[in-house]
Amino acid sequence: MDNGTKQMVAHWIGRFLAIHRCQKSSPQEWIQNNWKRFLHFTSYSDLLNSWGASNGSAFLTEAEGSALEYMTPSQVAEITVALGVLSNISLTKVVAQALASKDVHFAEDFLSKLAPLLPQPPPVHNKASLHLMLESILQKVGQSFPDLCSPSLKDLFQRKLRVFLPAADEKILKLFPTRIGCTDFHDIYKGINSVYHELDPVTQKAVYKSRMDFLERQLAKEGVACTFSTSNSKEWLQENFGLSSIFVAYDDFVRLNPSFNGVSNLIRILSEHSLNQLSLHMWG
Repeated sequence: MDNGTKQMVAHWIGRFLAIHRCQKSSPQEWIQNNWKRFLHFTSYSDLLNSWGASNGSAFLTEAEGSALEYMTPSQVAEITVALGVLSNISLTKVVAQALASKDVHFAEDFLSKLAPLLPQPPPVHNKASLHLMLESILQKVGQSFPDLCSPSLKDLFQRKLRVFLPAADEKILKLFPTRIGCTDFHDIYKGINSVYHELDPVTQKAVYKSRMDFLERQLAKEGVACTFSTSNSKEWLQENFGLSSIFVAYDDFVRLNPSFNGVSNLIRILSEHSLNQLSLHMWG
């Protein structure tokens, strides 16, 4: 049976259930008895109409596991937005649990479907909800990385996780993939840079430390820290430290990148402490 035929069958099932309102004891049992695999070929709105309720809160009950385990990434994304899941920690726990039971590709597809559904500018979400979702997804990414089929870290951190990153803290930073090269490192922290001013001061300092830890490992391994993909000192500084550069001592710049030149237009992005060290380095 091709997908077109499956969609026709799913449409027929939805119409039948909407008219006859078959007896149901739970969303899980209702899905298993009436939809089976054809559930994947209907939309959340059609599913809700056939269930016969004004909203889909019944699909997010925690008893015996939620009905989300049978749904597609698109359906989970739709219900997440429709029910305001990211503003309700109890509902977030159900969605996070469902994502934890799936593979990383399900989570990635969920994020792809979720991003365009979120209103712009995004509403104020519950920070605990964002943190829990971010933690669940990064744990899933960490389990898969660095397999050949792992998700693109650039796409993940600069687009798909954008709404969740303001909830990052030191615990979240420790979940970032570590078996990566300089390009992936840059891609991850460009995402963090985009929400940097939404992070609290403690997390901003932790971001600097996390960057330094990676660059120190690169220095120990290569003799320099991620210099090969940048053409000058300004680009190297921006790619490797971004807005965390205010925490860096000038001596560390030179130690990590012996060819580092802090003169000229770099002065405006160095911290006062680094500028003082630069003066001592140049004029003694």
